[in-house]
Amino acid sequence: MNIAAHHIVISEDRLRVALARYKDAFAPSSDVVAPFTTLVTLLLTLATADFKAVVWFNLFLLLTGAVFAWLLVALTRHGSHPKPDVEQLLSDIKGMSPESVTGNMRPISDGHSQSPSSQKLT
Repeated sequence: MNIAAHHIVISEDRLRVALARYKDAFAPSSDVVAPFTTLVTLLLTLATADFKAVVWFNLFLLLTGAVFAWLLVALTRHGSHPKPDVEQLLSDIKGMSPESVTGNMRPISDGHSQSPSSQKLT
């Protein structure tokens, strides 16, 4: 059984910067939800409404076409961005840690958390 653990020491500010870069990528995408629900609403309106004036029917038809185009644009933008994985995020964080500049930190042997400034370099 592999029980080796790797410790990464990084300041809070640097971690915030790294997580901010990946926030949108890891968050559930809502850019497709608005055009999809609007399109469903317009399609249901077209299917169930009895338009007395042709102008209203044409207006809803035009809006449906525009929202359909909006949905297509949102789907292509959503699919064109490569999704980063956790390994990419860890690699970025490791690249920002002081260990990458000053060398490996001595592991904490007593099991208590210590601040990076209280640890001694090897």
